[in-house]
Amino acid sequence: MNLETQPLPSTAPAKRHRFFIHRHFALLWLGQTVSEFGSRITREGLPLAAVLTLQATTAQMGLLAAPGSIPVLFLGLYPCCSCGSRDQSQPHR
Repeated sequence: MNLETQPLPSTAPAKRHRFFIHRHFALLWLGQTVSEFGSRITREGLPLAAVLTLQATTAQMGLLAAPGSIPVLFLGLYPCCSCGSRDQSQPHR
């Protein structure tokens, strides 16, 4: 038994892998990036613009930020309340 290792024959140069190898993935990634930038501008830029241009008070800033919490409140509490009020003898659907 020969323990010497021999180099493998080179068939072709190593293929260079690109990040955007699939067009659909590239479009999805680009769309998500643009969406995230827009969300960040709205989330951080709107309150900053309210303070700088309108001289908004802290109470007005609270009223400006409150509508952003309403969907989380309703969408988060409803499943918890509905699961907690189920009769435990019935199987889950």
